[in-house]
Amino acid sequence: MIHTNYGTYDGDSWEEYCQHLLKTKYNEDYQEMPAHTKGNYGIEGFTRSGLVFQCYCPDEEYDTKTLYKNQRKKITEDLGKLKKYKRELQRYFGPTKIKQWVFLTPKFTNKELVAHCQNKASEYRGMADAMDILDNNFDVLVKDEQFFLREILIVKQILKQKLPIDVDVREDEIIDWRNCNAEYVTTLFNKINVLFNDDEKYDFKRTNKYVYSGPSCQDHSLKSCKL
Repeated sequence: MIHTNYGTYDGDSWEEYCQHLLKTKYNEDYQEMPAHTKGNYGIEGFTRSGLVFQCYCPDEEYDTKTLYKNQRKKITEDLGKLKKYKRELQRYFGPTKIKQWVFLTPKFTNKELVAHCQNKASEYRGMADAMDILDNNFDVLVKDEQFFLREILIVKQILKQKLPIDVDVREDEIIDWRNCNAEYVTTLFNKINVLFNDDEKYDFKRTNKYVYSGPSCQDHSLKSCKL
């Protein structure tokens, strides 16, 4: 796991998080490239305006030298896939040409990684005529999570508000909330109960379970409840 000011990630969670950030930032212009069985040809997704993204996060905290070495290697390898899979990628890009290949990583700590990106950009611009998927002004950039501060706030708020639909609670642990005299609990019980009024046999059972899954009663004697 790698720790930053805004989160804790491993390779899988960073990739998933990047998809949230990219879809939030670029909206309808962004196209994800799921890996599935044949891989994603070295890119996580792209926009029709010519931006291509690849994500990388180490599974452990590295010192500056080791982190740079691994990030540099990843950039070199995945840029190589543009050349290796140019025909396959053309099927997905259509007329879109890659203007920027963006390496997304939670953090980088060595400025030499920027120099490496520029060296690779120059190298691949020299192959633009032979690679129909590259723009003549092709560039390579490295960006950390701070480029997405606005999107991070939006995504965190959305994920925080996600509510589970299915509630798994042991029957012997559920309090009979009808015995609670709190006005708020009574109102909540009545409103949720409406959702299940098509099946009288299970109305109470299911309603009581959903009420239980919310804020808990602090006094199991049910003399007072909190929401």
